[in-house]
Amino acid sequence: MNFLSMPSIVLQLRGFEFVKAVTLVLEPFTMENGLLTPTFKASIKRPQAKQYFANVISEMYAQLSTSDPSPAL
Repeated sequence: MNFLSMPSIVLQLRGFEFVKAVTLVLEPFTMENGLLTPTFKASIKRPQAKQYFANVISEMYAQLSTSDPSPAL
């Protein structure tokens, strides 16, 4: 995750602004699964995405709570 931490350091972001976890999902965000708006700009529906991925988000926070809090350099 070093490549994600370096821009945060260069931009002098605060600790809570650093990327600390990333999860890749195979399922695309689509209008059919309710995660995209039906506009040409294809915006993500944030509340729906939060609910849809609630378990994944909870697992990421659980893993973070037991890991080293310092950013990987």
